[in-house]
Amino acid sequence: MNRFLSQVVGVELFTPKINDSLWYFKDVLGYYEVGKDKESVYLRAYNEFLYPFSIKLTEQEKSGIGEIYVRTMSEADLYDTVKTLEGNGVKGLWVEPDSKIGRSYAFETPSGHTVRLFWDFKEFVTPEELKSILKDRPMKIPNKGIGVVGFDHVAVSGVNQKENRLFWEKLGVKTHEMVVKGNMEIAAFMSLTGKAHDIVFFNDQIPGRLNHVAINIEHSSDIFKVTDMYRDYGIEIVSGPLRHGITQGIGIYGKEPGGNVIEVHGLQYYNYLPDWKPLVWDVDKDFWNPGAALYGYISEYLMKGSPEPGVKPLRPIELRARR
Repeated sequence: MNRFLSQVVGVELFTPKINDSLWYFKDVLGYYEVGKDKESVYLRAYNEFLYPFSIKLTEQEKSGIGEIYVRTMSEADLYDTVKTLEGNGVKGLWVEPDSKIGRSYAFETPSGHTVRLFWDFKEFVTPEELKSILKDRPMKIPNKGIGVVGFDHVAVSGVNQKENRLFWEKLGVKTHEMVVKGNMEIAAFMSLTGKAHDIVFFNDQIPGRLNHVAINIEHSSDIFKVTDMYRDYGIEIVSGPLRHGITQGIGIYGKEPGGNVIEVHGLQYYNYLPDWKPLVWDVDKDFWNPGAALYGYISEYLMKGSPEPGVKPLRPIELRARR
């Protein structure tokens, strides 16, 4: 199904309020802090296998999306992917190994987002006191917060919507569902793994923006616990609780203190058909109802993203090049 790429492992989020964002991810969602460097803090959820982190919080003056971390199927696929990219005019840069990820290749997509491709990584070793009784559960369920399971998907917004979708399809990524308005493509829900969506692209006039990051829960009923906790602890609810028609997922969207929208997410369909033809929703007919919301509360604010509309996003590829 997927020629070069294995999965979207996680993301870097920019936050101007790193301590408050840390409180949200650790004390409200239940992430474990597993490392830090000069500018960033690394987090992982209890049921994430081997990878050293799935959320990297980096202190910056603006909110938004930093690097998107994508692992290839093999070391050979890393170099084959780079060859394919550069053969199609993409000019990225090689990044030497750091404390978490081996040699990698950073490049900018047609939508203006920075992706970091890698194969090697430093495997996470669970401290003895955090080991679960289960061999197939990487860490103990946390004793505070919601206890989210792990990273699910990232949704971003940017320019060149159709070109960007075709770009990813050339790398073997499958489009499961699309949104159009007349002859214009508005969104693409794309999968590397068979999940309904691993990465979502929305059309925007500004490149390189974040729509939301989605984090999984274990039980559907946890959505109501999340909603109660958000009300108790002052987390702004942007949309939800709701069920999407598109992907069939359930979720609640809250704005973390740094200004980024986080979806706490459950359910969705799985699709392993290699010859699948994308389902198409129309903004003027069925996108908002039942596509965006089969039932539940949804607000157009959900489409604003971060940083706030009109604020120019940081370009992670430029920040990377300066290091």
